Amino acid sequence: MFFCADHNNIVLFTFLDGYDYIFRMTYGVSVGITGLCFIGIIIGLFCASLLVPLIYSWAKRDLRKLKGENDGKDAQLPPESRLWFAMLGGSIAIPVSLLWMAWTDYSSVPIWSPLAASILFGYGILCVFISSYQYIIDSYEGFSASALASVTLIRYVAAGGMVVVGVPFYENVGTHWTLTILGCISALLVPLPYIFYKIGPKIRKRSKYAKHDN
Repeated sequence: MFFCADHNNIVLFTFLDGYDYIFRMTYGVSVGITGLCFIGIIIGLFCASLLVPLIYSWAKRDLRKLKGENDGKDAQLPPESRLWFAMLGGSIAIPVSLLWMAWTDYSSVPIWSPLAASILFGYGILCVFISSYQYIIDSYEGFSASALASVTLIRYVAAGGMVVVGVPFYENVGTHWTLTILGCISALLVPLPYIFYKIGPKIRKRSKYAKHDN
């Protein structure tokens, strides 16, 4: 999940670098209106928050089941339960939104199409972000501060590098192919939350710092 968190920020910062090309260059909107186009991402973030009551109810249900199996003793959900956000379409939403925007970013296509794609992007990016960080915290518990510091350092170094090359990337390759490349990279990582959900306990056993299930 470290790699998933890093990828999340690399894609996010590179994608945001291209907003000027996607909306101002293609559709000729002003700088101010280009700023308003970020509302699509904000709506997507709020859509992701709608999953909180559903996932909370699942967590309560599973926790009651665990307590029943432990004769009422205290029980904890496994860290893999934190991956529900990413698994509920979050990881899939990112490549779909990027490819959608990549090939509808034409002046002949209404501006509402890339705006709708940005809503899906906002939803996916927050779902993956929540799952990645909560999974790291629950997996490393007492060592989670060190784990988060490591992943934060790596992701900002990587993201900072992509900000530098992002604009030349859009200028030389073009919006369509830049977003297509980002979408394909994201698509390769779609199975990660499901893989960790299935074999996460085995992976955690390989680390002496990670939480081990009894």
